[in-house]
Amino acid sequence: MAIARARHGGSGTQAAAHAFGGGPGYISTTEEFNISLSTITGAAWAAGGNSTGRTGNRSQFGTQTASVAGSGTYVPNPGFTDADDVEEYNGSSWSAATDMPTIRSGGTGLGTLTAGLVAGGKLANNTFQATSVEYDGTNWTAGGNPNTARGYTGGMGTQTAGLMCGGNGPHNLSEEYNGTAWTEGNNLNTARSTSNAGVGIQTAGIYFGGETTERVNNSEEYDGTSWTEGPDMVETTNRNSGLGSVATAAVALGGQTASQTPGSTGTQFYNGTNWVTHASMAIGRSQVGGGTGSSAAGLVNGGANASDSYIVSTEELTGETTAVNAAKSIDFD
Repeated sequence: MAIARARHGGSGTQAAAHAFGGGPGYISTTEEFNISLSTITGAAWAAGGNSTGRTGNRSQFGTQTASVAGSGTYVPNPGFTDADDVEEYNGSSWSAATDMPTIRSGGTGLGTLTAGLVAGGKLANNTFQATSVEYDGTNWTAGGNPNTARGYTGGMGTQTAGLMCGGNGPHNLSEEYNGTAWTEGNNLNTARSTSNAGVGIQTAGIYFGGETTERVNNSEEYDGTSWTEGPDMVETTNRNSGLGSVATAAVALGGQTASQTPGSTGTQFYNGTNWVTHASMAIGRSQVGGGTGSSAAGLVNGGANASDSYIVSTEELTGETTAVNAAKSIDFD
């Protein structure tokens, strides 16, 4: 209390109380006490609309309500093939969009629905490519060519300020895109491939998990110039993907783990300091090709489930929220 007192009167509850009168020396002041009460709602996944084809390793970019998923490995039943078809998501359903100029799987996707970029990936003949294409919400046009042909990389940033790192091999390379041309950046500390497990922007990104000759659980952070080691993930995972708009609020999606192969329901959250266990998806999945949106409102589609079958299901993420119900401190009468 603000005033020392004894033998005083009181009323109220733990959250809203009065203290009045008392001594030493009789006093007439009253103090009111209120504490802040908050309701925390945990992050959760909910079912979204199904895509048209059973596909994995798609190039995905955009937001939860304006997302693009293109190409990837498609399962026509029976068998599978790499595809060039593209779909857009409006927050409830998928619809067909303009096909990509080139069939590819495992390309990096980044940007928005009206200013997107897909780089690298594997052609239908299993040849990795050093090309990129740009999307304006309607049409695809050729972009600049990366310096090294590769797929299964991590991507982050925008169509005019993008970053691609790692890849099959595995590679430790990183390249930056300025909307016209690719330039080589500094190398990763650990060469690795993922299913697009990169989050952030060109000058502040994080790349995590994946595989070298085995699964790895370390993460690396990029400041626009150099890569530095970040904290290890809670669980080691490969063929994993990432979701998020900023590096300090990144979500690691599924993948293959020692306890859940080939498709994990687990997700992990990076808060800028540590990785922590996050809300589980309803369906285990790996080889997604990347989620879209942010940790507050994210989207994941397709991939391979726990039976190693490509799927059409979509899940939407709502991040943790905190609502303040009351916020008052000591008051005087």
